[in-house]
Amino acid sequence: MAKVLAMTIDGNCVPLLPENRGNGRCNHVGHQNSGESEEEFVKRVTDSSEQIDSQKEYILNLTYSEKLGMINNNENIYVLIDDGDWYVRKAVARQGYGLEKLVNDRSPNVRVEVTKQGYGLDKLVDDKNWFVRKTVTEQGYSLDKLANDKDPNVRMAVAEQGYG
Repeated sequence: MAKVLAMTIDGNCVPLLPENRGNGRCNHVGHQNSGESEEEFVKRVTDSSEQIDSQKEYILNLTYSEKLGMINNNENIYVLIDDGDWYVRKAVARQGYGLEKLVNDRSPNVRVEVTKQGYGLDKLVDDKNWFVRKTVTEQGYSLDKLANDKDPNVRMAVAEQGYG
């Protein structure tokens, strides 16, 4: 089956099956239309990049409660994943969106939420923050390793899981 192009917020063109267009947690800023050549699609989405930048700036300047409303409605989450407020990024992670990026977030609070989603446990088991590692134990992941963790809070969480 022929694939169509979609452009992500970071400007990458990726192929996808037409029946998957807009399904799930779509993070694309544009999709190739039926009958539109690849060249026409790229020109159309490139021409609209100024509009996208303006929209991003507008969204990032909204109030916290307005951003949460957007997240709860799965609107413009692809922009809010880069918000400067860790509370907003945590809310994005809670929706299960952008976990592949948020697993590396600078805020341990965001990484804890990623852990609660069950994502990136193989990486987060070695996180520098003890609370992130404790949350990994609550997922039941790598208890044998965390049973010997340097932090007593993590070891206690392992014991609470009935291990060791």
